[in-house]
Amino acid sequence: MEKRAQSATELIVLSAVLLVVFLAFMSVISTRNQVSFALSKQFYAQEVGYTVSGAINDVYISGSNTNKSVFIPGKLKNQIDYNITVSARILKIAYSGSEVGFTLVTNNISGTFIKGDWNQIVNNRGVIEIG
Repeated sequence: MEKRAQSATELIVLSAVLLVVFLAFMSVISTRNQVSFALSKQFYAQEVGYTVSGAINDVYISGSNTNKSVFIPGKLKNQIDYNITVSARILKIAYSGSEVGFTLVTNNISGTFIKGDWNQIVNNRGVIEIG
């Protein structure tokens, strides 16, 4: 009888140890998934930011009467809401409590971005007009 009790106790202890190891492993995987998801959101925001800031900088550097059309998506990939603003010489993409910024060559910008549509960016004598 004692050997059965000892075997049952060893089985319970071994099961508990395996459960702790399994839970630790799952915790590490969960943390990595959260980091991966956060990085993917940042990547999607950067993709939009590089496109828009690049278009603004190209139009400004190319001189007066230059224009360029750029599509600004309504949401980031994976249906993530975001806002796009210009402050001083920084284009900001804000999403899910975070933001990324992109340097612009000018702060002389007027108009508003229309998400989910093509935006015309025009250099009108050094003033970048968005619409």
